[in-house]
Amino acid sequence: MFFPAPSAYRGVLAAVTIALCCMATLSPTADSHAQVRNTGKRWIDMDYGPYMTHSFQASRPKNNIAYKGLKIRLGDDGQAMLFDTDLLRWAGGWESSDLDWRSVVYDGSHNTHPRVTGEPMFANAPLPGWASEGEFDDPRELPYGPLPRAWGQWKGLYTHDDGVLLSYTVDGVDVLELPAAEKLGEQTVLTRSLQIGKASDDLLLQVCLDESGPISMVTKNGFDSIKSHSAEKQIIQFGKDGLAVSCAASSPDLQWVVEGANLRLRIPAKATPVRLTISHWHGSEFDAFQAYAGKAKPREDLTALTKGGKPRWNETIVTEGKLGKEQGAFAKDEITLPRKNPWKSWIRPGGFDFFADSKRAAVGTWNGDVWTVDGVDGDLSELKWKRIATGLFQPLGVRIVDEKIYVCCRDQITRLHDLNGDGETDFYESFNHDHQVTEHFHEFAMDLQTDSDGNFYYAKSARHAKTPLVPHHGTLIRVSADGQKSEIVCNGFRAANGVGVGPHGELAVSDQEGHWTPANRINLVKQGGFYGNMWSYHVDEEPTEY
Repeated sequence: MFFPAPSAYRGVLAAVTIALCCMATLSPTADSHAQVRNTGKRWIDMDYGPYMTHSFQASRPKNNIAYKGLKIRLGDDGQAMLFDTDLLRWAGGWESSDLDWRSVVYDGSHNTHPRVTGEPMFANAPLPGWASEGEFDDPRELPYGPLPRAWGQWKGLYTHDDGVLLSYTVDGVDVLELPAAEKLGEQTVLTRSLQIGKASDDLLLQVCLDESGPISMVTKNGFDSIKSHSAEKQIIQFGKDGLAVSCAASSPDLQWVVEGANLRLRIPAKATPVRLTISHWHGSEFDAFQAYAGKAKPREDLTALTKGGKPRWNETIVTEGKLGKEQGAFAKDEITLPRKNPWKSWIRPGGFDFFADSKRAAVGTWNGDVWTVDGVDGDLSELKWKRIATGLFQPLGVRIVDEKIYVCCRDQITRLHDLNGDGETDFYESFNHDHQVTEHFHEFAMDLQTDSDGNFYYAKSARHAKTPLVPHHGTLIRVSADGQKSEIVCNGFRAANGVGVGPHGELAVSDQEGHWTPANRINLVKQGGFYGNMWSYHVDEEPTEY
């Protein structure tokens, strides 16, 4: 991979080797880490933080894959909800769940993707979570990648203590949404609290899909079938003993809408701005949920959770590096990794970059972390590592621009923000969300570089000898400096491990052998070029030579 060298680090330096050594000591403080397990499998035992990002699949309905899925941890007993940032929908919610941990990044398996285990309390089909002009039909030509920006746009997420606050827009209206779980006796209520800005048109929200039975409104006289009804303190139930849903809002004008097996919520423009909380429940003590729903209120102002929370990773990990004996262009030093850490974080670096002072660097790891390391400018006797972010989707590229860390992941380019100055990321901003993601294990998004105009570049791998599904497969992609636009520069890559940008805008892309790529190599590339891998995406007739 091509990495920039710090200008003041050991004179002339062309490369840095991050060694696999693991000499480490912990700072005196040590917190408890409830998420750390002891199975002996590193991909399971790691503490991933309050959320994880991957292409996750739920058991129902059929083909319910959230290709850019946020699995949000809501409790210590497997309470979780799965959000799809492409479609801005909840794919499912669980009272008890886990993962089958099948993925190249976890157990090393190929042609697999992780599935959320356990029967969902509620689920939704892979369709938009919000309507556009009253319609929920998927507007995308292919079922991958984000919705059109005018329909809805993912903006990112905030972490606050152990909570995860989602931020997105629908029809240009700002939405904040907080998932949570509450105990109700021996059972669980899953809630989604929303804060919606002023809208010029009515909004229609998909709440859940359930085919277990007719959708009824619970009344004093039993159950009444409905097509539309005020949501004010009215419980909706699927079948006589199925899922029950209620809504508490700051406006009485919201309406339940039933369309087939779908429960939806109409939010009139006149009711906005509005705060509301939707509660999901399934169990045997229905009277308890009725009492709960009768007292429920929407949450207070969610913007209070956008300021940053308490730090979660107080420990600093100290390692000792090793200076190389060689000088000149091929000088090589060992930057010892923090492999021993309280969170059992699996440290497999995928990209790094230096801050302006050349004393510090940021490092991304394949399993979702970003760390900073201080002390890389001296004799390397005391390298101080701090975990600053986690939960990312295979971050294999890192670029620092104006002292801000940008991370290239499989789902997006993420810009990291420390909102309260405690050294940890509080806002994971979606700087560019145009990435087209399928569940295939091989389509890594590699490296992150910039040119003199501030444009970003990353390489997207192909599907490993399988027919490409999206234009991004096997390509070099340019993202505008403001993050608002993506374009394909060239294609024909199999596993494009790294990107280089020369002083005059020259572009280079490495590739890995296999399937029409006879050897590992570095390609000097041009706009519109084809570089050998037939399993990359072709807009026009397939080439026969290169």
